[in-house]
Amino acid sequence: MKSTYFAPHQNGNEALKKVPTDRIVAEEWPLLVQYWKEEKDIAWRNTNNSIKRKFPHRTGRKPFTALVDEIKATGKGADNLEIWMSSRTNGRGGDDEMTDHILAYLNNELNKIPVDKRTPAAHEALYRRALGGKRNRKTTVDSATSSAYP
Repeated sequence: MKSTYFAPHQNGNEALKKVPTDRIVAEEWPLLVQYWKEEKDIAWRNTNNSIKRKFPHRTGRKPFTALVDEIKATGKGADNLEIWMSSRTNGRGGDDEMTDHILAYLNNELNKIPVDKRTPAAHEALYRRALGGKRNRKTTVDSATSSAYP
């Protein structure tokens, strides 16, 4: 029905004129047209947000909680910094100069910290310093970390 009676490039008035009265109640047609227009707006917004991502992860469809389990299996602590670094170095994905630059910076900074001083607090401080201050909302990495530690 959508492909027959609605074209996304039409303005609202044109779409409202073509009511398929044999298939839908006339009063509900404007609501359906509005829904289809919002659906297009959401897809457009999602595309733009995807383009704006600065540091795309390279884990594909693997959830961060599975990545946390893999990190724990290697004996490392699954903190925000380790998850961020692992999700940008493992798996497939195109080379991203900005991400590679941040990874090099993080590795360099980690190497400056003596092994016995590499605490979760030190990792968190480095993570926040390199990737932004404390936020009011949880990031995807924060959520993965908290769900991995019940």
